[in-house]
Amino acid sequence: MIDPDRSEVGFEVRHLALSRVRGRFTRFEGTVRVSRGRVSATGSVRVASVETGDDRRDHYLRTDEGFFDPDHHPHMQFTAAPVSLSDGGSFRLEGELTIRATRRPLVLDVGVARPARGGREDPRGEVVLTAVGKLKRSDFGLRFPAVGGYGDSLVGDTVGIELDLTAARAHG
Repeated sequence: MIDPDRSEVGFEVRHLALSRVRGRFTRFEGTVRVSRGRVSATGSVRVASVETGDDRRDHYLRTDEGFFDPDHHPHMQFTAAPVSLSDGGSFRLEGELTIRATRRPLVLDVGVARPARGGREDPRGEVVLTAVGKLKRSDFGLRFPAVGGYGDSLVGDTVGIELDLTAARAHG
Protein backbone atom coordinates (compact mmCIF):
# COMPACT_ATOMS: atom_id res chain seq x y z
CA MET A 1 0.00 0.00 0.00
CA ILE A 2 1.17 3.51 -0.79
CA ASP A 3 1.75 5.61 2.33
CA PRO A 4 0.17 9.00 1.47
CA ASP A 5 1.95 10.72 4.36
CA ARG A 6 5.36 9.93 2.85
CA SER A 7 4.44 10.09 -0.82
CA GLU A 8 3.71 12.77 -3.40
CA VAL A 9 1.82 12.82 -6.68
CA GLY A 10 3.01 15.85 -8.62
CA PHE A 11 2.99 17.38 -12.08
CA GLU A 12 4.60 20.15 -14.07
CA VAL A 13 3.37 22.11 -17.07
CA ARG A 14 4.73 25.10 -19.02
CA HIS A 15 2.95 28.45 -18.82
CA LEU A 16 3.42 30.84 -21.75
CA ALA A 17 6.10 28.39 -22.98
CA LEU A 18 8.47 30.02 -20.47
CA SER A 19 7.76 29.34 -16.84
CA ARG A 20 6.97 26.07 -15.14
CA VAL A 21 3.89 25.56 -13.03
CA ARG A 22 4.21 22.75 -10.52
CA GLY A 23 1.32 21.19 -8.73
CA ARG A 24 0.38 18.19 -6.69
CA PHE A 25 -2.56 16.15 -5.53
CA THR A 26 -2.95 15.70 -1.78
CA ARG A 27 -5.48 12.84 -1.73
CA PHE A 28 -4.57 9.59 -3.41
CA GLU A 29 -4.18 5.89 -2.77
CA GLY A 30 -2.50 3.03 -4.50
CA THR A 31 -1.06 -0.42 -4.36
CA VAL A 32 2.21 -1.80 -5.68
CA ARG A 33 2.43 -5.58 -5.89
CA VAL A 34 5.72 -7.42 -6.20
CA SER A 35 5.55 -11.14 -6.79
CA ARG A 36 8.13 -13.52 -8.27
CA GLY A 37 10.24 -10.71 -9.67
CA ARG A 38 7.31 -8.91 -11.29
CA VAL A 39 5.66 -5.67 -10.26
CA SER A 40 2.17 -4.29 -10.96
CA ALA A 41 0.49 -1.13 -9.72
CA THR A 42 -2.85 0.59 -9.36
CA GLY A 43 -3.62 4.08 -8.14
CA SER A 44 -6.45 6.52 -7.72
CA VAL A 45 -6.20 10.30 -7.28
CA ARG A 46 -8.99 12.55 -6.05
CA VAL A 47 -8.84 15.35 -8.63
CA ALA A 48 -10.41 17.97 -6.34
CA SER A 49 -7.30 17.73 -4.13
CA VAL A 50 -5.17 19.54 -6.73
CA GLU A 51 -2.89 22.33 -5.44
CA THR A 52 -0.76 24.62 -7.63
CA GLY A 53 -0.11 27.50 -5.27
CA ASP A 54 -2.57 29.82 -7.02
CA ASP A 55 -6.04 29.93 -5.42
CA ARG A 56 -7.81 31.17 -8.55
CA ARG A 57 -6.26 28.50 -10.77
CA ASP A 58 -6.88 25.79 -8.15
CA HIS A 59 -10.54 26.82 -7.88
CA TYR A 60 -10.93 26.50 -11.66
CA LEU A 61 -9.24 23.10 -11.74
CA ARG A 62 -11.33 21.84 -8.82
CA THR A 63 -14.75 23.05 -9.91
CA ASP A 64 -15.02 23.64 -13.63
CA GLU A 65 -16.80 21.14 -15.86
CA GLY A 66 -14.35 22.06 -18.62
CA PHE A 67 -11.32 20.70 -16.82
CA PHE A 68 -11.38 17.89 -14.23
CA ASP A 69 -15.15 18.10 -13.64
CA PRO A 70 -14.86 16.51 -10.18
CA ASP A 71 -18.63 16.43 -9.64
CA HIS A 72 -18.96 13.88 -12.46
CA HIS A 73 -15.41 12.42 -12.52
CA PRO A 74 -14.01 12.63 -8.97
CA HIS A 75 -10.99 10.37 -9.59
CA MET A 76 -8.29 9.74 -12.11
CA GLN A 77 -7.08 6.16 -12.12
CA PHE A 78 -3.96 4.31 -13.23
CA THR A 79 -3.61 0.56 -13.76
CA ALA A 80 -0.44 -1.18 -14.92
CA ALA A 81 -0.01 -4.78 -15.96
CA PRO A 82 2.83 -6.77 -14.36
CA VAL A 83 6.33 -6.11 -15.65
CA SER A 84 9.60 -7.84 -14.78
CA LEU A 85 11.89 -6.10 -12.34
CA SER A 86 15.43 -5.50 -13.49
CA ASP A 87 18.48 -6.03 -11.32
CA GLY A 88 19.44 -2.38 -11.79
CA GLY A 89 16.58 -1.03 -9.69
CA SER A 90 14.69 0.66 -12.55
CA PHE A 91 12.06 -0.36 -15.08
CA ARG A 92 9.38 0.95 -17.45
CA LEU A 93 5.83 0.54 -16.22
CA GLU A 94 3.23 0.55 -18.98
CA GLY A 95 -0.34 1.11 -18.01
CA GLU A 96 -3.51 3.02 -18.64
CA LEU A 97 -4.55 6.33 -17.14
CA THR A 98 -8.21 7.30 -17.01
CA ILE A 99 -9.22 10.95 -16.63
CA ARG A 100 -12.80 12.13 -17.24
CA ALA A 101 -13.81 8.64 -18.47
CA THR A 102 -11.10 8.80 -21.16
CA ARG A 103 -8.50 6.04 -21.01
CA ARG A 104 -5.08 6.44 -22.63
CA PRO A 105 -1.77 4.57 -22.39
CA LEU A 106 0.80 5.97 -19.97
CA VAL A 107 4.42 4.88 -19.60
CA LEU A 108 6.31 5.63 -16.39
CA ASP A 109 10.06 5.29 -15.91
CA VAL A 110 10.40 3.94 -12.38
CA GLY A 111 13.35 3.78 -10.02
CA VAL A 112 13.25 1.52 -6.97
CA ALA A 113 15.12 1.75 -3.69
CA ARG A 114 14.76 -0.40 -0.61
CA PRO A 115 15.52 1.53 2.58
CA ALA A 116 18.07 -0.01 4.90
CA ARG A 117 18.18 0.03 8.68
CA GLY A 118 21.50 -0.66 10.35
CA GLY A 119 23.07 -1.85 7.09
CA ARG A 120 20.31 -4.40 6.40
CA GLU A 121 17.16 -4.23 4.31
CA ASP A 122 14.23 -2.73 6.21
CA PRO A 123 12.31 -5.63 7.81
CA ARG A 124 9.02 -3.78 7.27
CA GLY A 125 9.44 -4.44 3.56
CA GLU A 126 9.18 -0.80 2.50
CA VAL A 127 10.12 0.25 -0.98
CA VAL A 128 10.60 3.77 -2.34
CA LEU A 129 9.57 4.39 -5.94
CA THR A 130 10.28 7.44 -8.06
CA ALA A 131 8.41 7.59 -11.35
CA VAL A 132 8.30 10.10 -14.19
CA GLY A 133 6.22 10.22 -17.32
CA LYS A 134 4.45 12.57 -19.71
CA LEU A 135 0.96 12.94 -21.06
CA LYS A 136 -0.88 15.32 -23.35
CA ARG A 137 -3.75 16.96 -21.50
CA SER A 138 -5.66 17.42 -24.78
CA ASP A 139 -5.81 13.60 -25.10
CA PHE A 140 -8.07 13.65 -22.04
CA GLY A 141 -10.17 16.67 -23.04
CA LEU A 142 -8.58 18.92 -20.39
CA ARG A 143 -9.05 22.50 -21.62
CA PHE A 144 -8.47 25.99 -20.29
CA PRO A 145 -10.98 28.80 -20.86
CA ALA A 146 -10.34 31.50 -23.41
CA VAL A 147 -9.02 34.58 -21.62
CA GLY A 148 -8.58 37.63 -23.83
CA GLY A 149 -8.72 35.39 -26.89
CA TYR A 150 -6.24 32.92 -25.42
CA GLY A 151 -6.74 29.83 -23.32
CA ASP A 152 -5.16 26.53 -24.20
CA SER A 153 -2.32 28.40 -25.91
CA LEU A 154 -1.28 29.90 -22.55
CA VAL A 155 -0.67 26.52 -20.95
CA GLY A 156 1.44 23.75 -22.46
CA ASP A 157 -0.24 20.58 -23.67
CA THR A 158 2.52 18.33 -22.33
CA VAL A 159 2.24 17.57 -18.63
CA GLY A 160 5.15 16.02 -16.78
CA ILE A 161 4.22 13.53 -14.09
CA GLU A 162 6.42 13.14 -11.01
CA LEU A 163 5.69 10.48 -8.39
CA ASP A 164 7.61 9.91 -5.17
CA LEU A 165 5.99 6.96 -3.45
CA THR A 166 6.73 4.97 -0.34
CA ALA A 167 4.98 1.62 -0.30
CA ALA A 168 4.78 -0.59 2.77
CA ARG A 169 4.11 -4.30 2.87
CA ALA A 170 0.45 -5.00 3.49
CA HIS A 171 -0.19 -6.98 6.65
CA GLY A 172 -3.11 -9.33 6.53
